[in-house]
Order: sequence, then C-alpha cells, then structure tokens
Amino acid sequence: MDCQQVRATMYMVNDEEAEAELLAPFREHIGFCSQCAHHFDYLTKLLVLVRERCSRYPAPKTLKVRILDGFPHRREAATGAHD
Repeated sequence: MDCQQVRATMYMVNDEEAEAELLAPFREHIGFCSQCAHHFDYLTKLLVLVRERCSRYPAPKTLKVRILDGFPHRREAATGAHD
C-alpha cells in the first residue's frame, strides 16, 4: 500500500468501515512511514474532537413518526401500535 492509498483509507479505518484485507497493509505502512503516521494521528485526534464538540440532538417524536409513516412497512414502528 502506498501513501496515496493509505490516505484514501484513513477515514474508513477511523470509522471502522475498512475491509479486513486493507487493515494489515494499512497498519504496516503506518508503521514505517512517519508522514502517514503523523497524518493519521492528526486525523484521528481531529475526528475525536469533532465528535465530542458537535452535539447531536435527538429528533422530536413527531418528526420520527412522520418519517416512519412514509414507509408502509414501518408504520407500526412509527405509531407504536401492535396488531
């Protein structure tokens, strides 16, 4: 894996979405390439900071119901009704 491939894979690795066969070559490259290791460390810290600081607010129940009601197979989940 070269530097360009590693940098293209960094976000997937951080989000735990990288395919298993990519992880070993990725880690191997990070182990010997100080530039990519530094970039990955920076990216990891940045993403942690963004996730901590960017609050997520839950959607109101009425919005959830309206959205789920648009899907026939989800109407029961939206209203909480059971047959």
